[in-house]
Amino acid sequence: MTSGRRDITLPLFVVGIALFVVAVVTGSNVAYGVADILIGVSIGLYARHGAPPQASNGQLYLIGLVMAAHGASKLWGWFGGYGLRGTGQFFEQAGFRPGVAFAAAASVSEIVSGLLVAVGLLGPIGPALMVSVMVVAAITVHLGQGLLAPKGLEMPLLYGAAAFGLALTGFGEYSLDALLGVAGRWSTGFTWIVLTLGVVGAFANIALRRRPTPVSA
Repeated sequence: MTSGRRDITLPLFVVGIALFVVAVVTGSNVAYGVADILIGVSIGLYARHGAPPQASNGQLYLIGLVMAAHGASKLWGWFGGYGLRGTGQFFEQAGFRPGVAFAAAASVSEIVSGLLVAVGLLGPIGPALMVSVMVVAAITVHLGQGLLAPKGLEMPLLYGAAAFGLALTGFGEYSLDALLGVAGRWSTGFTWIVLTLGVVGAFANIALRRRPTPVSA
């Protein structure tokens, strides 16, 4: 029974990501809702029952590379993003000044954390950095926007939960950490310290925020 549950973890996650892409393209709240459910269930199954190495690495690739793509859209304007200048203007309006500097820091954090997670390198450091970015995004951008709305909490919540879980469970045997022989060196105590620093860093970032600039009519 447990094996059967593990076997469906990756397909559920892949379908959830596909539906999320459909939701982004079409603006369908139904697709958003179903994607949230499927991704949440797959993460729950992975956390509770574990997953075979192939499914684990599939999740690493998807979570990491999609997060890196998110950062690339901010920094370079890839995948229909606004690029550094446009993202910097958004950060200015949100109260982070100078906007370009904060936008660059957020973009690089998303790219670095995503790539570290995708290849399974440096243990909890990549996931902790991802958690930090998602805490800032959740509180300053998505809070108060609902759960399933296009700007709702669902994506930073899911990314943050997935990253938090990966920090605690590790990347598995098919990762650069395992290849380099350092997978067993990340102690539970070190992991919690790194996660705590990530959250503290997020709130330090939020503390630098000034009063948001009203958008001109």
